[in-house]
This record gives sequence, structure tokens and C-alpha cells, in this order.
Amino acid sequence: MGAGKVHPSTSCPALPARSSWRRSWSTTRRDTKARGIIYPHSSFQRLWSVVNLALVAYICACVPYVSSFYSLAEYQASDWVLYDAISDALYGVDILIRFRTAYVDPKTGDVVAEPKRIATRYLRGWFGFDLCTTLPWDTIFNQLDATQSRATQYPRILRVFRLTRIAKVLRVLRIQSLIDFCEDQFNINRNYIVVSKLLLSIVLVAHFTACGFYALGTMVNDQYAAGLHSGDPTSSWIAYATFTKKIWKLSYTKPEMYTSTLYFAFTMMATVGFGDFTPITINERIYTMFGMVLSAGTYAFMIASVSSSVASMNVTKNRYFERLNELNAYMESRELPPPLVLRTRRYYRYFLQHKTVYDESRILGDLSTTLREEITEHYIHITIKNIAFFQDVPKGFTAFIAIHLKPLFLSPQSIALKMGDDASEMFIVARGILQVYEPLVAKDGSSAGDIEISLLSDGDHFGEMALLLEEQQNLRSASVRAKIYCELHALDYKKLQIGLARYPSVMDKLMRDALQRKILLTNLRSAKISNLLTSSPSTCLSQIK
Repeated sequence: MGAGKVHPSTSCPALPARSSWRRSWSTTRRDTKARGIIYPHSSFQRLWSVVNLALVAYICACVPYVSSFYSLAEYQASDWVLYDAISDALYGVDILIRFRTAYVDPKTGDVVAEPKRIATRYLRGWFGFDLCTTLPWDTIFNQLDATQSRATQYPRILRVFRLTRIAKVLRVLRIQSLIDFCEDQFNINRNYIVVSKLLLSIVLVAHFTACGFYALGTMVNDQYAAGLHSGDPTSSWIAYATFTKKIWKLSYTKPEMYTSTLYFAFTMMATVGFGDFTPITINERIYTMFGMVLSAGTYAFMIASVSSSVASMNVTKNRYFERLNELNAYMESRELPPPLVLRTRRYYRYFLQHKTVYDESRILGDLSTTLREEITEHYIHITIKNIAFFQDVPKGFTAFIAIHLKPLFLSPQSIALKMGDDASEMFIVARGILQVYEPLVAKDGSSAGDIEISLLSDGDHFGEMALLLEEQQNLRSASVRAKIYCELHALDYKKLQIGLARYPSVMDKLMRDALQRKILLTNLRSAKISNLLTSSPSTCLSQIK
């Protein structure tokens, strides 16, 4: 049976041509973009996420404060009613927007923009929670209680007013998704986000504790909301602080009240309570004990976490010192002599300062092919764009070679190539100055110095002649050493062969360059030797073989 021949009985339906498949796919993709759908990475979605963060900040900061320090009458006569109405309206708009916001399927990674699937997912997920925390329950319950007598109405309305408004704080449960979105969209360092979250958590716990402690004190002795004031110092901690300790004034403004209770919350959190405010009732003591456990635990956890996050903020610096410590331990275990230790440490410090401390191959290996190619292209643009070797070659060849380049660092007087050695790599100079030279050997076999043939600098390449020219039999025709600290890119011959096989035009270019460089090297060598013989013929002829 001939190659590629298919019997009708076993043949499969013919697949469309690749070009037509692409057109069909792109058309389908355009069709799925329903009108009015908000995509995850759109400018509007970014703006709305910032609005949501601002709303969460308002809810966490203002709702507990207003619910605790304002009576119902004071609240209804203040501007907070307008602010809350605006926040409720924005949350209502947010519910509508979520019915039209596309999402990324966690299993496939595809963007789902079908309105029906979006609505189904939202209804099965956060819709009930969002609706319950958006409805103005305090207004609803106030209307239901309107028929009751005023004597029994105030305490109940006050409790309902506080509890239903505090329920809005549950919106903070959705903040993590907003933070993740902002981190991705605005390229915020993860460590800064972690530290900020931990510090804000401490502040929020203290804020909630302060508001709750004041609200608990006014449950019984609430001269502001219910008009009840017995003057009994044992009725609540507020009455005790007012009539017994004289550290609380009934003329305090609300910010002054809040500052005092926040002070109490922080002293309790730091476990250094000074006894200024004393819980009186059983409920207040239970609340204080619970608050002490929660606050102390939160404070200790946050401080430890913040310290850990701050210490790990500069990952590069931490890994740099880890590598240096590892080197020091290794040299100590090998009992290296001090001069060698000093040279090794200097080289390694320079090496780490100019080479990434990350496992680049592992990171790139975990990425998709497309992302890996994009990162490589960016690396090419910022790292090797000025190297002459890559100026006139196809972009695909550059991308292939860049992935397989190995960094190599040389300290002054280090040998990169030695004349007569087998060749297995070529090199590209990223930074530094190297000397191409030919060693001279005396008749007795000892070294008679060397002849400098030329210098190599940033953007030059060397070592390819022994790999490409058959007459060199894969042997180095000269020696190369560093004059200063140098950074090179080494390319394995096998990888070079694969790249040249894919791009024959580059092969022709390299062959021409290699032949020209061989002629130039030969001429320079002859000129240098002639100059050397002319300057001191008797000495050279007696020493050189």
C-alpha cells in the first residue's frame, strides 16, 4: 500500500485546510463576543475593580463606626444616609454588572462570554450573598416596626439598625478576588500586597473591637438612642468610666469617643492594658475576654507575618547572600588557601551580581510555548539586541539561539580558549575586553611569552572557526584570555548545528565570516611575529622553536 494512500472504507472525514480552520475559528471567536459583555481585562473592569475596593474600604471603616456611635435619630438626620444610599446603589449596579462580566474558565483557561453561562455561574455563586448584603435591611425593619409603640420601639430598632448594618461588613469576604485582580492588572509586587493586608488586618481588628465595645456599652445605657440614662455606674463600662473614674465625659464628640475606645482596643491587642476602661457587666467581660484572645492572637500572627514578608521582600538579595554563604561553607570544608579563597569569592560575587539568581530553566519550562517565546523575545530585545552577531540574522534563529546561550564569567587573566584544545563551543562577548594571543614556546619547552594578535570587546564573537572550518580539525587556532572581568555567552556546538540547519542563510554568513577572520588572523599573526623579530631578532631566534 502506497504511502499516504487511504482506502474509502477506512477513511475519515476530510479535515478543513489549516487556513480555513483559522478563519472559521476567528469568526466563531468574534461571534462569541456578545454585545454588552465586559471582559476581565478591559479598561472598564479595571476601573470598576478600583471602585469596588473603595466601596469595601468605606464599608469596613464607616459602617461599624456609624452603627456603633450614632443613634437611629442621629443617623437619619446626618449625611450618612446619603452616603449609604450611594454605596447601596453602586452595589446594586455591581450586581447587574456581574451578570454581564465574562470570566475565565479555571479548567480550560478560556474566557467565557456567553450571557447564559455567566448568569448561571453568578446565580449559583455569589448572587445570594451580594443581594443579602446590598438590600437596605435597616429601612425595611424600621417600616415593619412602625406600628409598635414608641416605648418598645427604640431598643428593638436600635438593635436591628446595628445588626443589619454590620452585616454589610461581610462584603470584605470578596476583597481577595479584587486584590488578586488588581495585582495582575497593575503589576503590584506581591510582597507589598501581603504586608499591606497584614497591617490593615491589625487596624481593622482594632477598629471592629473599638466599635463593638462602645456598642456593647450603649446596649443597656444608651442615653443617645433610647433616652435612657439611670446614672448607675454599674450599668455599663461607659457609666463606670464617667461617674467613678471620671475619664469619660458625656460631652465627648463622636471622634473623641472613637479615639478613646480605639485606644482601649490597641492596649488590649498589645496585651499592655492600663486599666483605664473596665468592663462592668457580664456581657462586657465576656466580650473583653474574647477580644483579648482574638486581638492578641491576631497581633502576634500579624507581627510574625509582617516580619517574614519584609525579610523576603528582596528575593534577589536574599538568594545572593544564600549563594555566598554556601560558597563560604564549601571553601571552608575544602580548606582552600586564603589567596584562592579571596580570588574565588571575588569572582563569585561578580558572577552573582551579573547573573540571575533564579532557576531560569525551571521557570521557563513551566510556561506555555507562547509565553516562553514572548519572554525570550523580550530578553533578546533588552539583553543581546546590541550584539553584532545577531544584527543581520533571522529573528527565529536569534530566538532559538538565545534560549540555549549559557552565561560565562571570566575574571582578569582567566583563559577562555587555549590554542590546540578541542573545540566544543563558540562564544559571544556581552561585556568586557579579551585578548587574542599566541603563546611562544622556547626550545627547551618553557614558555617564552606570547604575541598579542588582537582584542575582542562588547558584541564580538569568537571560537566558531574551529567548529566550522574543516582544515582546523576542530582545534583552536589561538588562545583567548580576559583582560578585565568579562561576561560571555557560550553556545554549544550541537545547538549551533541545529540552528544552522534550520537557517542555511546564517550558515553561509558564518562561513564567510570564519574564512575572513582566518585570513585576518593569519595576517595579524605574521605581522606581529615580523615586528617581534625585527625588534629583537637574536633573542627571539635563540628562544623560539
